[in-house]
Amino acid sequence: MSLGFLCDGTLLFFKGSTDLPTATDNRSSPGSQFSVAPFLRYFPLCSWVLLVLVACEHDEIRETPGADLNMVDLEKLPIDEQIEVCAQCHAAKDVIALGYAPGEAFYDHYTLVLPDDETFYPDGLPRVYIYPVALHLISSCYTEGELVCTSCHDPHRSEHETDLLSDKKTTALCTGCHEEIAANPTGHSNHRFGSDGNTCVACHMPYHQVTGEKMTDHRIVSPSPRNSELFGVPNSCNSKGCHADKSTAWAAGYVDQWYPGFQNREEERVRPYAQGKAGDRAAIASLEARLKAETTAPVWKAVAATLLGQLVSQSSVQMLIDALKDPFPMVRLRSAIALGRIGDLRAVQPLVEALSDPIRPIRIYAAFALSDLDYQPPSGAHLEALDLALAEYEVMVDKVHWDNPGLLDGLGELRERSGQYDEARALFDRVRKLDPSHPETDKDLGRIAFLQDAFRNGELILRKGVESDPEDFVARARLGQFYSGHGRIEKAGLQLRGAVVRIPSPATLLGEARVTASSGDVRGAIDSVIRMLDRHPRHRAAAQTLVRLVMSEGAAVEETDPPAAYTAWGWWDVGLDRVRQGSFPEARSAFAMSLDQEQMMMGADSADVSALVGVTRGGKVQLEHWAGKTFEEGTRAYGEGNLVDAERRFRDCIELSPEDSRGYFLHALTLDDLGRKEEAGRQALEGSLLEPAFPDGHSVLGSLAESAGRPDEAIKHYRLALAFDPSVADAGVNLAQLYISQGKRDSAKAVLERLLAADPGNGDAGTMLNQIGG
Repeated sequence: MSLGFLCDGTLLFFKGSTDLPTATDNRSSPGSQFSVAPFLRYFPLCSWVLLVLVACEHDEIRETPGADLNMVDLEKLPIDEQIEVCAQCHAAKDVIALGYAPGEAFYDHYTLVLPDDETFYPDGLPRVYIYPVALHLISSCYTEGELVCTSCHDPHRSEHETDLLSDKKTTALCTGCHEEIAANPTGHSNHRFGSDGNTCVACHMPYHQVTGEKMTDHRIVSPSPRNSELFGVPNSCNSKGCHADKSTAWAAGYVDQWYPGFQNREEERVRPYAQGKAGDRAAIASLEARLKAETTAPVWKAVAATLLGQLVSQSSVQMLIDALKDPFPMVRLRSAIALGRIGDLRAVQPLVEALSDPIRPIRIYAAFALSDLDYQPPSGAHLEALDLALAEYEVMVDKVHWDNPGLLDGLGELRERSGQYDEARALFDRVRKLDPSHPETDKDLGRIAFLQDAFRNGELILRKGVESDPEDFVARARLGQFYSGHGRIEKAGLQLRGAVVRIPSPATLLGEARVTASSGDVRGAIDSVIRMLDRHPRHRAAAQTLVRLVMSEGAAVEETDPPAAYTAWGWWDVGLDRVRQGSFPEARSAFAMSLDQEQMMMGADSADVSALVGVTRGGKVQLEHWAGKTFEEGTRAYGEGNLVDAERRFRDCIELSPEDSRGYFLHALTLDDLGRKEEAGRQALEGSLLEPAFPDGHSVLGSLAESAGRPDEAIKHYRLALAFDPSVADAGVNLAQLYISQGKRDSAKAVLERLLAADPGNGDAGTMLNQIGG
């Protein structure tokens, strides 16, 4: 229990939860219950003397008769913890867990709403009525003067407005710290004696003019009319009841005259936050400086971390890693989120360490950041820590936010990611019931319905191929890849481990490595990737996977000799060599340098995409972008009959983005037209292993088999294509032609009728059906 109580003039609190248990009332009839819990939401924490007196009669509070009441002396707490006692009611915050008690870890139970939220102007002023603790933490009176809530407010009531210790229309509240100004307020304010402009609060703590509710601005800042002109933020000079009839330029002129240089400093202070919230990358250097400076208020450090993450600032990664050790929990939390957004693999091990942070939400958000980085935890303590953090998130949603659409949506996405589609759909349905207008619900439900159908149909089709011929290892590889893509790791492993020996293609080798890593055997996965690279040197997907696995494997780093070519690929080659030697600390150092080189190349906006490994998120995006452009160029060349140019384009597309199946299938068709049928078969096979349930891919495989004179194989692939999508026109028409050539007119007729049922406008199918008497 946590209740305010007056004892010898000191504010004291029970050490226990504000979530009161139901207690038996001995004064009532047997079995009746008396609970004070319903009152808690209506009465301020500091006015519950009556409730304390009632509750103290019950031995459940003290556990044993005569035991101490476990009271905490507020004045003996550190200033941060004093403020946190008030913050449990007087802060805009998100609840992470129930049970906070004064003197305990506030941020283990709550996260504050900070000025990076859309409800704030860039200078930190709220746009809406909001509880003041986060604003108080911005104030220089707190950061420099250790101001606490009880410095101004009497928690036991007073005769003044909002239980202030003195009348706010005088200087008495500020005299203790600002004696010189209080002695001559007119000389400081340049406003006549007795006017509102001559009071501390009117200028430095005006009411929230944006909403009109009587909540004063607890940032305790000086007005800067120029910032109103530049950034659209209100100021007290031009507020209602003062100089609302004057322009901001008029007020700014007086402020410059009375306080030279002040508005320049305020503009410099606010501009990076305004730019950052607007998505302007010009803010990055200034935000980095704010994050690093010891003089920056902790709240503003947390805001800087958030904005650097939103700007995907690769250059800020090390600063954000360092900020994971910041004493203020919200800085650590926002830095963890930012690192997940940026996606730099150098953050993996620092985030793994954050899984052991004493503050619960930091552990939770570190886990999600690691998920964004595709972290593969080795079996043991790290895997257990990750699972525990994700379990804490589930407990938070289940126990505290069971009716919060946003968090339920997040839990649904977590279920979806692990392939638990039915559970995910149930959660998305709950979101719809709670909030029919939730912006993500329609998209979530549409996506999960598609995945459910795709998995159900795809598993049935692909498993049938394995069951009909258990020795068909290509079919096993496809089924394993399909399971892996839908988060069914154990089933994927059973199929891929049997297939990879017979079908050692890049797709199956990498698929087996990922399944092995997902089961906790990261070293085994690294061995699989090395075998892949032995067969396919510098395969980009394998290169990227190797870096991710090695960065996940451990934390130790040792410097190593530089490469001859000081490039991203040069450092990657050094890392690969150290992995082969078993020197993982040196490999991590080399891979970190590869990341650095790629980051610098991206910062220089280099067009030499061939020099990118894709180990940074930006590098991978750039590679995928150029692969898409190259694919379009290849498609255009193929359509124009320029097969040599098309073949080169598709080969380049595959090299840039080797896990995009589209390039393989069109490359295969081009090679087949060029008479290079064996190569064409290999490329089409690789494409089908990357995307086993892609109908057009099986249509291409059927076309290649037909071209090579293997009609039975062609029929098999055409039927697979139609099983996945009955409207695939090429597959249907080609299958019907093969049936006709084999004298199976009834089979051809059935195929064409189904094709027309799916696509009534298919002219080729209609003509063919008429020709065979349909």
